[in-house]
Amino acid sequence: MKSTAVSKLTVPADRKGPRWWGVPPQRAGILAFGAHPDDVEIHAGGTLAKYARMGRAVVVVDATEGELATNGSPVERRRECARASRLLGLAARANLGFPDGGLGQDEDLVPRIVDLLRQLRPRVVLASTTSTRHPDHAALGNAVREALFFMALPRYRTAHAAAPRPEAFYQYLEVSEVAPTLLVDVSATYSLKCRAIASYTSQFAGGHGRKRTFINSGFLELLQDRNRRFGLLAGVRHAEPFLADHPPLVDILAAKTPSSHSSKGKS
Repeated sequence: MKSTAVSKLTVPADRKGPRWWGVPPQRAGILAFGAHPDDVEIHAGGTLAKYARMGRAVVVVDATEGELATNGSPVERRRECARASRLLGLAARANLGFPDGGLGQDEDLVPRIVDLLRQLRPRVVLASTTSTRHPDHAALGNAVREALFFMALPRYRTAHAAAPRPEAFYQYLEVSEVAPTLLVDVSATYSLKCRAIASYTSQFAGGHGRKRTFINSGFLELLQDRNRRFGLLAGVRHAEPFLADHPPLVDILAAKTPSSHSSKGKS
């Protein structure tokens, strides 16, 4: 049975446990990690909405409340986060309450992620890459990778017992990074992704006394261009890029490639 929709704060956030919106499922189909609220919407929102539409239990975990952001407060961002989560169709969402700007120095990060992985036993895990320019994003990517290793070790003690590792781990790619090894067609859910991002008005809407920043001054247009460009490479309207640890395995080579579609009718 699918978990209830994300709706309200149910457990206070502290270092003893995450703050949950909604009810965490017994097992997550996809578990996506972001350093700050809005990270997963920006880089994997279309993919998460697509899988939620398919009836999968999609869960997001934000490591911090993004309190160092130039605009907005943690209270504002909690409200925005709940709206975005409802739009994406998430089963549940958690915030770990770590201080913004210090993920790379916090020794509790990996054990907390290990325990969540053991609790939710996801089939697929998404996280930021370790090569991104933002220190918190890179630190989270490293922490998730470490936690995926430790979650299966019985002698690595957390509140939940050791559990099998997920079937797949993918890193979502940010604006300027390595070439993707995997593209997901998000054409059908791209409008939901855009609406979810727009829910974070404190971050992406200008005016109303807000200071001008990179992300409220043309960033969304750049993001849309990027998703269209990756879509063009795949022969679809919009695509989100990911990096896999290993080359994807297919049963048979496709009869046509995107380039063959684009050259159709030419002599």
